[in-house]
Amino acid sequence: MTNNLIWQRIMRQTGTPCRGCEQYHSCAIHEVACEQFEEYIETGEIELMLPKIPTKEIFMGIYFEEEIEREP
Repeated sequence: MTNNLIWQRIMRQTGTPCRGCEQYHSCAIHEVACEQFEEYIETGEIELMLPKIPTKEIFMGIYFEEEIEREP
């Protein structure tokens, strides 16, 4: 499975800040993420006070952290 498909599967999960977000498709296509999504990945909670300004830097931090956790 390509990285983009894995990322989109994570974004589509129920309860993520991505659900219903106007930037969902842009984030999925360009592999970027916002601080709300980063907080959700780290804590399982959505913090509405955090901005939804997606960047490649946030995406890379989340993605590589997830990859490291999956390694044996």
